[in-house]
Amino acid sequence: LSVGDALRPGSHATLADACRKAVSGQVIELDYSGRLKEPETPILLAQRKLTIRAGEGHEPIVYFRPLGPDRSLYPRSMITLSGGSLTLVNVHIVLEIPPLARSEGWTLFEMVLADNLRLERCTLTIRNAAEDFSAMYRDVSFFNIKVPPGTEFSQPLDSEAKVPRIEIELRNCIARGEAVFLRGDALNSADIQWENGLVATTERFVQIDGQTASLPEDQQLTIDLKHVTALMENGFCLMESSSDQRRLTPVQIDCTDSILITQNAPLIEQVGPQTEEEFRKLIKWNADRCFYENFDIFWKIDSLQNRDINTW
Repeated sequence: LSVGDALRPGSHATLADACRKAVSGQVIELDYSGRLKEPETPILLAQRKLTIRAGEGHEPIVYFRPLGPDRSLYPRSMITLSGGSLTLVNVHIVLEIPPLARSEGWTLFEMVLADNLRLERCTLTIRNAAEDFSAMYRDVSFFNIKVPPGTEFSQPLDSEAKVPRIEIELRNCIARGEAVFLRGDALNSADIQWENGLVATTERFVQIDGQTASLPEDQQLTIDLKHVTALMENGFCLMESSSDQRRLTPVQIDCTDSILITQNAPLIEQVGPQTEEEFRKLIKWNADRCFYENFDIFWKIDSLQNRDINTW
């Protein structure tokens, strides 16, 4: 299948249309450079394995711009992957959030029980800037890992009912804008691998929010960065929960040959009713040959239970 080449048999006017017609295993080529005349509409990919790539000699931009706050007319996720897998090669993706959107929760990619999302030589851009160049809407992300609708972990899951792992792989990619790179209520099922790239955001790399429901005891979020330069103005990781949200997803971070920069913000910050000991167990950090710049505090724990703030 192809998009943008009106003379080519089987070509479609939009990527959304091509994705609706595609069957599992197909490749969609974007045979145009720059943007199409009209913004793309949100795309849903369910239980299929697809590849979307730039046509030879082209540099396509897949451009999204929400039409308004009505979720029924314009979902918050630009590309939703529900089961299956998606590979993107040499594609530029842009989400521009207009000032009058009046709603939060926008994301480029939403993943629900998906197998794999792979990006190679791609750029991801989110335009969500206020007049002072901070984020206009706070609840905006590049990737949002979601629990399937109607699923409640009221009881710890047994080994036969574990949530499948979701793999996000980036190679030679750039992500920039006013948005958290990664968030969601199913982060315990996600593995992030990024080799060679740049992220520049006014927010954080990952935000882990407390959950009221039980989470699997033996699952964690894993983040593996190699040769990545990360400018994160508000820090790398925020873990935050309230008194009625006791469960937080543990995270293991492996960082090699990378540069991490903040704007005088702690690299890791934890806030909630957990004790200092409980907070410490939630973070595993391994780094080799990394460079840190523009912050004095590596790890900050604000334990509401102890009423103490500890920094390292």
